[in-house]
Amino acid sequence: MLRLDGENWIKTGIELEEGKFCLSAVVTRTFSDWNIVPLQHNPARVWLRLERQGDAVRIDYSLDGILFEMLRLAYFPPNVAVQIGVMACSPKRAGFTAQFSNFSLEQILP
Repeated sequence: MLRLDGENWIKTGIELEEGKFCLSAVVTRTFSDWNIVPLQHNPARVWLRLERQGDAVRIDYSLDGILFEMLRLAYFPPNVAVQIGVMACSPKRAGFTAQFSNFSLEQILP
């Protein structure tokens, strides 16, 4: 999740939608919009890469950790500090398990 405040944030990951596993990205700038890419199966792992350049965030995903494809390109306010981290939730609460590994941040300065 990338978060500026309660009105400006992006979350991305895997969601279960109508019984199908989907890659998901929700972009909120006062109002939220949501896009999904249905998956053929429940992957054991998914890799996500968010890259912020100027006033855009590019969201890429991979199911093998090698080949990445673009999931979404979204506007995000430039030149402001943001919070970034991992998150998980479950509509049923009990019985949900999530595992995060190899989380890293890289800042590239001009």
